[in-house]
Amino acid sequence: MSLARLVEEFDRWVRDYNTVRPHSALGGQTPLQRWSADATPLRLVADADLRWLLLAGERRIIHKDGIHFNGLIFVAPELNGRVGQEVEVRHTPHDDRQIEVFDHDRWLATARPQNALSAEERDRVLARRRADAAEQAGRQRKASRKARTRLAAMTEPGEPEVTTVIAQEGARLESHRADDLALRRQARLGLLGLAEAKDAATPDPAGPA
Repeated sequence: MSLARLVEEFDRWVRDYNTVRPHSALGGQTPLQRWSADATPLRLVADADLRWLLLAGERRIIHKDGIHFNGLIFVAPELNGRVGQEVEVRHTPHDDRQIEVFDHDRWLATARPQNALSAEERDRVLARRRADAAEQAGRQRKASRKARTRLAAMTEPGEPEVTTVIAQEGARLESHRADDLALRRQARLGLLGLAEAKDAATPDPAGPA
């Protein structure tokens, strides 16, 4: 059947089903008659929303390099910072030019294949990645400073004094921990009778007498 014949037959079927054939579920009316008698106000839906309603949907995980779908990697600036998140991908079958990405029913972005991005789109993606990386680095530095913060001892009412000069204290603690670890290791060797064997096996730096 040619495409022209298919369109003709489908058009004839739609017209017969909706305007000629009575339906028992509609009290013997045609769909057109029932539609015309219904006084419910019409609500117009935006074209973009209608298009999304007709798209096929699949679940995907956002990876570091984007969304892997149909053998391609789709990216968009809005996907940065969402690595590991599961989203819904809505797409037109056999059309890999773009996909629509949703978090449940909330639209996130229109993603396109990496190799199909324009120069402007590529710059936007890279700029967003750099901004997210800088923000993450800032949070890590802030957390590191907070972890090193110490408060001075208070002997009278007033605001606490923050002191972060703890490098020497930290070094002493690390040294003490290293000494304790060496002592515990030596004690275990002694209990197992290995300390003497180790000493005997170690050659004298001065050489034989």
